Amino acid sequence: MKKTVTVVSNDPKRPRLLLTVAGSVEVFADIHPERIILRGYIGQPMRQELVVKPRASYPFKVTEVSAKNGVNIQYEMKEQETPEGKSYVVTVENTKTSPGKYYDTLFLSTDNPLKPKIPIHVYGTIATGPKPEPAQP
Repeated sequence: MKKTVTVVSNDPKRPRLLLTVAGSVEVFADIHPERIILRGYIGQPMRQELVVKPRASYPFKVTEVSAKNGVNIQYEMKEQETPEGKSYVVTVENTKTSPGKYYDTLFLSTDNPLKPKIPIHVYGTIATGPKPEPAQP
């Protein structure tokens, strides 16, 4: 990873400086998709699954799933054995019954002290149903 920012100062000799920060980023886990998006119409079931696969270099177990608000969603987690090792499947379902948008965050608690919580963002957009087509004569 490499990022460059412009630093503005009150130094007349150097009013602007370019600051570059570079480093490698190691992936702690494979998470697909990266965020949960629940989009649909009132009364329509909306659910999405998220799969979390620990990397061999950072083994961990997901010990708990919790939500920041938990008002418009319900969720459950299941452990799954795969040829590559254990993975975790989190299923998130919409419970909102009125039109509107919402935002929440799920927290996957792990037993690894390097990353004790993994945040997962949840976005919901609930709309009224599509307008019916006019009847043909």
